Amino acid sequence: MATVTSSTSTSFEHFVQAYRQHVSSLPGHTEVVYVPATRSLRYRFAGNVHGVDLGKAHADFVADGQSLDAFIEARCGSLLSRQPARPRTLAEAAPRLLPMVRDRRYLDLAVLKAQAMAPTAKVPALPFRELAGELVVTLVLDSENAIATVAGADLAAWGVDFDTAFDVALDTLRRSERGTMEELAPGLFALRGKDSFAASRLLLPELVSDLPLRGEPVASVPASELLLL
Repeated sequence: MATVTSSTSTSFEHFVQAYRQHVSSLPGHTEVVYVPATRSLRYRFAGNVHGVDLGKAHADFVADGQSLDAFIEARCGSLLSRQPARPRTLAEAAPRLLPMVRDRRYLDLAVLKAQAMAPTAKVPALPFRELAGELVVTLVLDSENAIATVAGADLAAWGVDFDTAFDVALDTLRRSERGTMEELAPGLFALRGKDSFAASRLLLPELVSDLPLRGEPVASVPASELLLL
């Protein structure tokens, strides 16, 4: 793959070709095909069909300014083949298991994208707990390069229900580095996380009780990395 230093000089067609070649070179990745109708890359790994939204990836590449090699290598770091093996038990999962506050529509969109990229593949069930409005709590496995949503099949393999796994995930979140609430204005506080779990810390009652708030607290979660109280 030829290194390209300017993202603006790389056509979408060349981007697709380079991405496909890179994924094809990874161990265990077979049947790597570009699907023009959905602008996605489909491939088979560990017996299952997976997909990558190359339309979004190319837009991110143009905005990022990295060389083509560096961008694709970084993105492919989140592929399943680069991740730690799926935990076999809840105890094994515990150090990486965390709750994640998300917009419920994220899960709907994930299902639609999976169906569009791999129509014949079985879409995994993604269990969640309703929080408020469109906000829900999912369970995820955090790693250096990616965050993987815990599916119903994972819970079944561990022999536990969602509530049991949630309690373990909440304990892991409580032990993680929280960061400091910043007062932006009188009565308005922000937590800007160093990770993707600032919004999830809304689930920790002590976070609110430690603040000099008057009346009932009101929360806003504009992004997973930002919590406003």
